[in-house]
Amino acid sequence: MSSKKSAVRLCLDALKDPQRARGRFKRVGDQLGINSETLRGWVRQVQVDAGDRPGTITAAAALNERILALRERGSTRSSGRARPGDCSMSSKERPPVAH
Repeated sequence: MSSKKSAVRLCLDALKDPQRARGRFKRVGDQLGINSETLRGWVRQVQVDAGDRPGTITAAAALNERILALRERGSTRSSGRARPGDCSMSSKERPPVAH
């Protein structure tokens, strides 16, 4: 597991415990050598991607949502094979490009 994932997991776990929630970004950041504001941003983005917080999801999360939707749509068909055009996205459906 990457240090980013570990740090985010530690912060999210601390959030569940009211006694450890306060100061979690500074505490975990100091333990792992990660800036607390960077860590706060990572946690915020994970919460947005999970749908637990409003905001713009990352391109990877948007792509995962699209794949799941296509799989669900495909499972309702009699044939499990992909058909031409199943994976095409209009410009409105494409995930935002990160700059």
